[in-house]
Amino acid sequence: MSSSVMKDDASNKFLCMGNIQGNCTQNKCTRLHSDTHLPYLWQIQLFGGWFTLPNSESVEQVFCSPEKKDYSFKFTYELDFYISILHCLNLDCTIVFEPETRAFMSEYSFVEVRRLSTMSFNKAGDVGDSFVTQWRWYWEYNAGKWMLFKPDSIQHTLEAKFLAKQTTYLYWRENYKWKYKIDFGSMTQQNVQTGATRPLRRRPVFVSFQDVQDNKTPPCLTPPQVIEVALPPPWVPWDLAHPFELVQMSPDDKDFIELSASFFKTVSRDQFTLTAVFRIQNHALLSGFNNQFLMMQARLIDKNMSRKS
Repeated sequence: MSSSVMKDDASNKFLCMGNIQGNCTQNKCTRLHSDTHLPYLWQIQLFGGWFTLPNSESVEQVFCSPEKKDYSFKFTYELDFYISILHCLNLDCTIVFEPETRAFMSEYSFVEVRRLSTMSFNKAGDVGDSFVTQWRWYWEYNAGKWMLFKPDSIQHTLEAKFLAKQTTYLYWRENYKWKYKIDFGSMTQQNVQTGATRPLRRRPVFVSFQDVQDNKTPPCLTPPQVIEVALPPPWVPWDLAHPFELVQMSPDDKDFIELSASFFKTVSRDQFTLTAVFRIQNHALLSGFNNQFLMMQARLIDKNMSRKS
């Protein structure tokens, strides 16, 4: 096993797709290389070091099923006592996927577990015919029955917002009849009108070792619409499934503080409480505003030049 995948900082890096396909041409590749050539690795921390599970493919297959919360198995760990003495430990392990991924071993209680993988399709640009990780988002319809979020545009939206560490996401369904709030911290979806709350899960599309050997890459989502309007610095990623988004601002946000100060210039803090502030993100309106601003700038430049002449 390559030493790069055994280091503590491997959690902050991605597996090399060139190495997976056996054609990495980088002299000093900064990505992780693995002898398994799988687009994922499951590891647990034992005796101060990271150990790659020999059944990573089996663990991954279970993890890719949204209805699965854990997976139990046995494995053998070779422990070096001295230079020439090995002691084999036969261990029982249960990996718990929800609410946080941890491993339970009867001999050692909970131990740390991690999943190394290739980059998310969202960060990689959703390139086809590659082994980028195709994450999918699910919501629980009934106990034990999980439904895939549809259409694909909302899959793109959820993945982008999750990776950007957006805390909540508000959206509407069924001609704006029902409003839902997704909390990425608790991984739940709440119907704002009824208060009904359902759990969410983010799981990848399964890729087997044979798939890699056959160069059978996981299916991609339908490409999202291209929004060419640049995001202002404090804004969250565009909602690719709806024409606009209400984004609840944190009380620590600069815009929230400035708006609150302006609001309480005209009303008393003793009589009113500012409970929430939302920013409307509408790329069509922002595009129109930017175009009008550029036109006004051009007219002002022409007017100044006419005066000088």
